[in-house]
Amino acid sequence: MAAEPDGEYTIRIQAFMAALGVVPFSGSLLAGTLGPATTVVVGDETGTVVATAHGYLAHNSHSAYHRYAWGGLVAVAQSQRGRGLGNYINARMIVSVVRDLHATHIYELVSASNLPSRRMVESCGLRRDPAVVCGVATLGDGARFTR
Repeated sequence: MAAEPDGEYTIRIQAFMAALGVVPFSGSLLAGTLGPATTVVVGDETGTVVATAHGYLAHNSHSAYHRYAWGGLVAVAQSQRGRGLGNYINARMIVSVVRDLHATHIYELVSASNLPSRRMVESCGLRRDPAVVCGVATLGDGARFTR
């Protein structure tokens, strides 16, 4: 896990995410210094990061959703894809937010057109809730946040 916001390991995690098209959060958020959070990482035998996922309690204590965790930032190295590592790292993140952060619920936001991510999330037991709607506003000519 990322432990220090500006530490070398956190910087490696951020670089890994960015290289795979996942816009990383700040080191402070990844390390959990701004609030309850977990960043899970799988490395290969040389210590190279090959998969990541992150979860945190996104809502403050005054919200009815304060025990709901947001999960995402799942990234898997190209060389490791097709082996179930995305499912594994996502499941580890879910376990961590429930066990370590005491979340009662978790949600992940996945584009309707992103079928691999939808399958990954569903394989971890999460289901689409048609009653919940989410949107993000960006500049029309701006780059996307994720693939």
